[in-house]
Amino acid sequence: MTQAPHAPQHPTRLPEPPEVHEDHGHSTAAWTGTILMIVGSVVIALGIVLPNDVMTYAGVALTVVGALAWPIMAKMGFGSKHGQ
Repeated sequence: MTQAPHAPQHPTRLPEPPEVHEDHGHSTAAWTGTILMIVGSVVIALGIVLPNDVMTYAGVALTVVGALAWPIMAKMGFGSKHGQ
């Protein structure tokens, strides 16, 4: 079997892309804030499904605490260490 004249004789290998080492927020501050906000969201949902105003407002408070804990902990040195 003959190959078409325009087909390469050897398989062409593309160059490997450079490795990228991004942090993607893998830090204690990010994990703490995220977990608090997820738990708060679940508590809000339960408070709505089981008509319980106290539970709903507790979930809102927990979500706000998580949103505030993240940047506060990052400023305290528990954030990502990129750029160092």
